[in-house]
Amino acid sequence: MNKIKQRYPLYFRLEEVRELDFDAFISFSEGDSEWVDEQLQPFMEDELELRLCIHTRDFHGGKDIFTNIEDNIKKSKKIIFIVSENFVKSSYCDFEMRLAFSMMLHALQDERILLFIMLEKVPQKDMSDILKFFVNTKTYLAWPEGDENDDERQHFWEQLKGIVTDEWQIF
Repeated sequence: MNKIKQRYPLYFRLEEVRELDFDAFISFSEGDSEWVDEQLQPFMEDELELRLCIHTRDFHGGKDIFTNIEDNIKKSKKIIFIVSENFVKSSYCDFEMRLAFSMMLHALQDERILLFIMLEKVPQKDMSDILKFFVNTKTYLAWPEGDENDDERQHFWEQLKGIVTDEWQIF
């Protein structure tokens, strides 16, 4: 038994509790797939060597979409929502967000398993009630506009790295 477990029995590594296939489930609209494929996925998988669940690649054929969503969220340490105008219009993204929130509450998991990335500014009038709740009560990351080598983008990637590589969870 490691010293952390001995001294702080309520703290543990999530991987020691259950086997998980993914470091993060990425919830995004098809309209934002270019950003996910060209920006997020290379950074997280190639640079950070994390395993992402991306529906276009990792969902199992023959299962209905809702079962795939639930099964893969359960197999992921974190759920990352890529919020945009496309996201708020997607019924699948809304389902993923509601399911993740429900599962988080049911399992009494720390809310740090949920991360919201605002890909663009979305008017609150266009958001669902649950998304408004998260935007108004949780800190989220905002994708900065500007050049690829911009200091703000570098800061974004550093913040994201700090959040997704934090393996410690409190239940």
